[in-house]
Amino acid sequence: RLAAALAGGRHLAAGPSRLRWSAGTGESRRRTLRAPIAGMSNPVPQISAERAWRHLMELAAFTEPAMPWTRRAFTPEHAAGRKWLAARFAEAGLSVRVDAAGNLIGRREGTVPGAGALMIGSHSDTVRGGGRFDGIAGVIAGLEIANALREAGSSLEHARSEEHTSELQS
Repeated sequence: RLAAALAGGRHLAAGPSRLRWSAGTGESRRRTLRAPIAGMSNPVPQISAERAWRHLMELAAFTEPAMPWTRRAFTPEHAAGRKWLAARFAEAGLSVRVDAAGNLIGRREGTVPGAGALMIGSHSDTVRGGGRFDGIAGVIAGLEIANALREAGSSLEHARSEEHTSELQS
């Protein structure tokens, strides 16, 4: 729902102490956090729809030339997309690693040592002709949250991990 709100300009609202996104007015397409989230330090982060859209388009561009919107696991296009993602994770202030299963993980520690991690993410590989947003909307939504937290100097009690997985497909 967050990715849809970022890309589609829809309003996303939840109950008290949850996120409330609004489209804004005029030239601004920035979504604004309206309500505090329990465990988050101030100031309130600001989501940039422009940056999220730019990142979606940049990652979507890593595609097989003969088969648009295709980025199959462990192909050169997939490897180039993962390299691009690792650089964006680092820019967002996340520590970056690849686990034993080959998942690319960006992590930002929380303020409470030992608290569990909040995991946000998806996959960036696609099935053949899977579509421009196959998997990457979830990855980019998590990346934008990391960027917004970094820019605002905000911290969460829990560690936050952005996970990018790869799926083997035939």
